[in-house]
Amino acid sequence: MQPGGVDGNRILDQRTASFIRRDVMEHAQQALTEDEFKSAVRRIRERKERERKEREKTIAGTEPRPSGVTGSGSTSSTTPR
Repeated sequence: MQPGGVDGNRILDQRTASFIRRDVMEHAQQALTEDEFKSAVRRIRERKERERKEREKTIAGTEPRPSGVTGSGSTSSTTPR
């Protein structure tokens, strides 16, 4: 065994611990980002649902005209001569 072998192992252990620490921190940040993503998706779905209900309410409030009626207000009647 070389005299520097013990120090070399300590350096490798520290490096490994550093890699593990960084990996844990990155995944913790990723989990936070995933939670934010899920929250954003939930808000978008709620907004889309509100918009859909408003459109349905607007469409339901507008009654279709009977097929023989036009919106111009003019009538075609003949006057007696």
